[in-house]
Amino acid sequence: MVDVLYDMNLAESEIEVNYETFKDNERRQELLNTVFEKHKITRQDFDTSLVWYNAHLEVYFKICDKVNKRYAADTEQLQKKIDEENRLLAERSRVNIYKGGGSIFLQAASRLQNTISFKVDSLEWSSGDNLEISFDVLGLNKGVEPDLLCYVFCEDTVIIEKEKISANGSFSKLMTPGMNKVKSFSVSIHISDTIPNANILINKFGIFLRKNQGNAITETPQPI
Repeated sequence: MVDVLYDMNLAESEIEVNYETFKDNERRQELLNTVFEKHKITRQDFDTSLVWYNAHLEVYFKICDKVNKRYAADTEQLQKKIDEENRLLAERSRVNIYKGGGSIFLQAASRLQNTISFKVDSLEWSSGDNLEISFDVLGLNKGVEPDLLCYVFCEDTVIIEKEKISANGSFSKLMTPGMNKVKSFSVSIHISDTIPNANILINKFGIFLRKNQGNAITETPQPI
């Protein structure tokens, strides 16, 4: 009965989601009949079983519990598959446009080494794309918070964003607003030279052009 109820609920979900296709009663019955044929039973067999379970609710509730657990397990597996497909899609659409070295030291004691700057002079940009700056940072402690400064040069404006880097570990910043016609992009990381003995390591630095993912897969719907 678990298998029958599972498939019946799937069929009823299909009818609910695609109401226009199944608004005719005959079409709905055709779909439900495929469930009966699959399990080699008739509608009368199914209805008779429900009458029996109605008189033995403790058994019916146990069956429903098994059906719900099966839904939960199948939904979890499907969501994992969707998440992985979206991850692969994101990786294919994420291109590192920074071609320099990935590891840099910032030293507050040196005016020559307390700022690092990067610039990308041209971008193959499409509407809906965005820019991501990401790197790992080590060496931060209390009072040491380098500044990240981003300039996005568009056709008719310049977008400027500033952000403190306040924690060790992975750092990521996404640039999206109003960037339909980007011409070039620059970013700098600065540590104040008034902080003594501050030495910061920037590692795995990248500037990523993330192409618009119009075909991303949405989350799985909640089963009935």
